Amino acid sequence: MDTVVFNFFHSLARVSTIGDWLAIVAADYLPWALALAALALAFRTPPHLAGGRASIKKAEHVIFLTLAILVSRGLITEAVRYFVGRARPFITLQFEPLIEQSATSAFPSGHAAALFALAMAAWFINRKWGYWFFALALINGVARVIVGVHWPTDVLAGAVAGVVSALAVHLFLVKIPKQTSS
Repeated sequence: MDTVVFNFFHSLARVSTIGDWLAIVAADYLPWALALAALALAFRTPPHLAGGRASIKKAEHVIFLTLAILVSRGLITEAVRYFVGRARPFITLQFEPLIEQSATSAFPSGHAAALFALAMAAWFINRKWGYWFFALALINGVARVIVGVHWPTDVLAGAVAGVVSALAVHLFLVKIPKQTSS
């Protein structure tokens, strides 16, 4: 089934120059735009806060976003890749992908893990922004299949790792007792 879904999406590659360009931008450059958007979200002053409390909230947002990405991409993805070595589609099917990619293990997708962790964290911070992050993370995942560097299940596993990581980090951070001023 993975190959059937892969072939459907990858068949969109090399059909048009504009389509290829859009897939390349979404696969390679969209993560950078989302990282900048996450910084904008983190440093946005919450409308109900003023003064020093707003600065503390901004720092909490940066910590939350950073930890979610580190746990998903740095810990979970790398741990799974250590035990599960899966060749990328362009290696298995012997074709040239639309973007440059090393022949490292494909499962799970590190991009999907990081971007879905970012999306889940953004959703906790601001629901509206979170929905946009989820949509763009999904676009990135599909684009990485179109350009030929991931199987669909790589992206799905990365998405699950990202969401679970952000949920775990959120639960961990919420359980940290807050100091109250007397």
